Amino acid sequence: MVDVIASAEVVNTVDAKLGVGFDSRKIIDLPLNARNIVGLLGLQSGVTVSDVTELNDSGTRDDGGQVNGARNDQQYIVLDGVNINKQESGASFEGALPTTLDSIQEFIVQTAGSGQAARGSGGQVQLVTRGGSNQWHGSAYEFYRTTGTSAKNYFAPEADVLIRHLPGGSFGGPIIKDKLFFFGAYERQTDRSSTLTTRDVPTPEFLDGIIRYERKDGTFGVLTDGPGGQLGKWTFVNGDAWNPALIGSGGFYEIYRPFSNDPSNTPGSDSGANTLRHRFQSPFVRNRNVYISRPTTTTRSFFGVR
Repeated sequence: MVDVIASAEVVNTVDAKLGVGFDSRKIIDLPLNARNIVGLLGLQSGVTVSDVTELNDSGTRDDGGQVNGARNDQQYIVLDGVNINKQESGASFEGALPTTLDSIQEFIVQTAGSGQAARGSGGQVQLVTRGGSNQWHGSAYEFYRTTGTSAKNYFAPEADVLIRHLPGGSFGGPIIKDKLFFFGAYERQTDRSSTLTTRDVPTPEFLDGIIRYERKDGTFGVLTDGPGGQLGKWTFVNGDAWNPALIGSGGFYEIYRPFSNDPSNTPGSDSGANTLRHRFQSPFVRNRNVYISRPTTTTRSFFGVR
């Protein structure tokens, strides 16, 4: 005999809030890209995550997205009651202060109907860090990702580089039993990655001193220099010639020749008259140490969270 047990969904008749809470066990067990806890917001209903990620000035990836159609800078992220939003960079799912998964006791996310903890129209994220207890607890971990399974972008000459190393740990316990406790966490974050980038480079002809211009019919003509050349007519300097410090075998632009000869290049902004678009993997390096500590008492923590 098989017993099938089902329970009716509980309907919230008090308010119109939509959201869910995560305890520390769920937070650690769920797979998260780069162990970014705020990324759990992307698992909620009504949330759209952008496919485009960009590297910002601080060396982290800003993941765009919207909650119920709100702008991506309208999410409101709070850590122990302190606003840690990053509206200046449009980061929807990442806080200004880095956090580690092992340091978070509770994660509460609301996608609609709550204005009590926020002032934005998007999702509301509340993070509560762990405090110590009368028992000694600790953790240690190490995560490593290499480029062995990286796929190549169709337009890129080679696969994206991503080497990520995340070792860390946490430790907490009593300072004075039943009265004063502490908790601390540390994580080392190192990234060796790349982003597909496009830049204009001079054509091989330009490097050889052959400067072209596009005619109205789409063909190219050559802008001659020297006595009687077109360059002299434009500059009113009879016999004007190209500066050998810039153009020629010993000129400054010669450093671009290895990139100019790439067969995957496409015509540049001038239809390929003198420039080509060169795609390459732009390297990115990040080394960051994250330290989190929190002393607590039996009444309230020093951060004001009961």
